[in-house]
This record gives sequence, structure tokens and C-alpha cells, in this order.
Amino acid sequence: MVLNVLSYNIHGLPNILTPYTNSNRITDIIDEVGSYDLVFLQENWVYQDLIKNNFSNDKFIIGGKNKFTIKDKPRRSSGLNIITSDKISIYDYNEYQFKNCNGWLANANDCFASKGFIYSRLLLDKDTLNVYVTHLDAGNSDKDLSVRETQMNQLIQSIEKISNSGPLIVCGDFNIDYYSNQNIIDTFVNKFSLIDLDWNLNISDEFKIDYVFYRSGINTKITVYDVGINSDFINHSDHYPIEFKMLLEEVE
Repeated sequence: MVLNVLSYNIHGLPNILTPYTNSNRITDIIDEVGSYDLVFLQENWVYQDLIKNNFSNDKFIIGGKNKFTIKDKPRRSSGLNIITSDKISIYDYNEYQFKNCNGWLANANDCFASKGFIYSRLLLDKDTLNVYVTHLDAGNSDKDLSVRETQMNQLIQSIEKISNSGPLIVCGDFNIDYYSNQNIIDTFVNKFSLIDLDWNLNISDEFKIDYVFYRSGINTKITVYDVGINSDFINHSDHYPIEFKMLLEEVE
């Protein structure tokens, strides 16, 4: 089985709060999402209805939990989405909120969102594909670094509890720059025997906070190819749209 995969922080705020003049930028992204088999979106705080209107109810997961008294405020949710095609089915999922945050009127205002991660088990022909999408706090203050370390540990504890032997994908906006904090990423990769997808090899930016990690399962091998970015959407967000193809093969 071959899956066409996209991971993308879409900067899903109202255009009035962004530097973009293209009023259709998010609509364009969601229209393109339909060409992928597996999609992980971050920062979709405003445009959840576009997902609901364009995909069947059993083909998407929208992060909806929040830590506020008024619960029906999607703009205060994690902003995380998982979308699938007919090639795979969503078996179940759990949404987790990080226990702490930093920044109300400074430090990227992260506390106004309910950041966390979504873990889902997807059904393959003869196996389970474990997937995570996450978004950690931004900022470089001592408090930001401490909060992000706690959030990272919460994600690690969840991965450690996976009870099946299926393949694994972990992706999203970690807000940890690889070039200044390589040890944090390498420790995470080594702990779970993951591969860090080199999606930015042909990009001149010396800054990397968006990641896709993966590993094969006992019965299913993952081979990744055609790795890069969707160039049509480079100016639709302040993050790159990471895309790749993933071949899933039964291990004999």
C-alpha cells in the first residue's frame, strides 16, 4: 500500500491577524488536502467547518477539547486535525491536552490555545498504523524551555504505552529548532528507534521546528520516498507543507 502524506502547520488564524492578503489561502489548502491519503494539520483554530464540509465524518479527527470554562470555542482548542482517504480507516483516537503552558499576553500567547496531541490507531489491511500529531509551545525563554520539556515528556509517556507492534508516525510543530537543540531531537529519535524525515534538504533555511518521525512495525515495513514540500503553498503559511509518499509492505 502506498500513502500520499502531508503534515502542515497552516497558520489557521483569521487573515486579519496574519500578514497574508490571499483570502482564499486556507480554502485552497483544504481543497488540495483531498489529494492526500493521510493529512496532519496544525493550527487549524478557525477553519474546522471546512474539514467538516469537505470530508465524511468517519474520515477526519478534529481536536475539540479545551481547558476553558466555555467549552464550545474551537479557537481555543489544540488546532490539530487528522484526515484520511478511503485507503485507511480510523479505528479509534484519544486527544490529550498538555498539562501546562507559557504565555498569555507574551511569549506567543500559547496559553490561549489548548495545545496537546492526538493519538490515533488507523487500520491497514493486516496491521495497525499508530499516528501522532502534536503542537508544542513556542518561545525561547527559560519558562518556555521548561514547559516544552514537560510537554515533550508527556508525549513520550504516551508513546511508551503503545501496546501493539504496528508502525508509527509522529509529526507536527515541535517548536524545537534542530540546529540549536539537536540533542533533544536526537534523544527522542534514539529512544523510540525513529527516523527523522529529511524534508528540508533542498531548503536554505537554517531553522527546523516541524518534524515527521517514523519507524516500521514488526509486521509492516515503511519505506518513504518523494520527500519534499508542496511548493504551491509555500506562501500560504509561515510553515512549510511537508509531503512524502509512504510504502507500507507486509514483512514476510
